[in-house]
Amino acid sequence: MKNHCLAQAMGDVSLGAFYSMLEYKANWNDRPFVKIDRWYPSSKSCSTCGWIKQDLILSLRVWVCGSCGEIHDRDVNAAKDILTQGIKVLSGCGTQSDTKQKRDEALPLGESMTPEAQPIGSAAGG
Repeated sequence: MKNHCLAQAMGDVSLGAFYSMLEYKANWNDRPFVKIDRWYPSSKSCSTCGWIKQDLILSLRVWVCGSCGEIHDRDVNAAKDILTQGIKVLSGCGTQSDTKQKRDEALPLGESMTPEAQPIGSAAGG
């Protein structure tokens, strides 16, 4: 599509429809449906030790963990990380990703979107 905004909107609708169908089928078969955080770094996180490769570019399909030395295929590693995060969400230990959200990174230092997450000792937190 030539119109980028329209193409993005159509893609969002298609993805939403896919999620709806997937959730319907999961419920039909008595299976849990877990949607993890959009910004969870599943491709960048080592599924063995949890180390995050910050400089991972999209064209790099295989990478080596800088912490444990494990060799990862990008897609297989992402699938393992998504499964692990989904299990965390189901168990109540991972309702949000373990890393800082992109939308929070845009906020000025010390400010948060939610009042519960304000630093200890701030004016609002006491």
